[in-house]
Amino acid sequence: MSQTELIGVFRELYRTRAFSEFRATLHCHSYHSDGVMFPTELVDTAARQGFTTVAITDHDTTAAYLERVSVPGSDGSATVIEYGRRKGVQVIPGIELTCWWRWHPVHILAYGLDPGDEHTLRLCTMTRMAGYKRITLKWWPVQAMSVCQLVLALGGIPVLAHPRFYWVNVRRMIGELVEFGGLVGVETEYEYRTHHLRLQCPIWTESPSDSPRSFPFLR
Repeated sequence: MSQTELIGVFRELYRTRAFSEFRATLHCHSYHSDGVMFPTELVDTAARQGFTTVAITDHDTTAAYLERVSVPGSDGSATVIEYGRRKGVQVIPGIELTCWWRWHPVHILAYGLDPGDEHTLRLCTMTRMAGYKRITLKWWPVQAMSVCQLVLALGGIPVLAHPRFYWVNVRRMIGELVEFGGLVGVETEYEYRTHHLRLQCPIWTESPSDSPRSFPFLR
């Protein structure tokens, strides 16, 4: 799916109120980072709760998309995207990339990258290093501006995650990332209450009415 097509999908989800009606969420974590479910469990829970579009955005890894899973009633295996298709859930490839705006840590959600592509894997390795807390004068942290540019160059869509977490001038940061990095969107709804419980999955509960909503505001 091209960048233009993916933006079109996001706009249509917003136009049809898929986020506010709990039919779509673009920010979920599996056990591959700080979530609590296997990727297939996420898909099963999403299908059970009526979600039709989900993005698994683990921190600095595409492992959820690379593992093969068994398919009930079949002798073969499938990726989580193929598994989701069988369950009636569109799974959009995503990653939550760790980086910095100047000297402040921020997260960029990257959608639509090829999970197994060599350049995508290298990008994950680079941003995983950005999560290290020790900074010396010999090492300049990976900047969000560069990450946005790389995501775009690889055919993806960069979106700023949970902006209320940053103790910076967020308007200024967004302005710089849009103008110089090519930032495409900002996550406008996020479950801030459960973030530090390390249960970062909007559909981890069996009660959809208590689940958070997330979607990018596209420019």
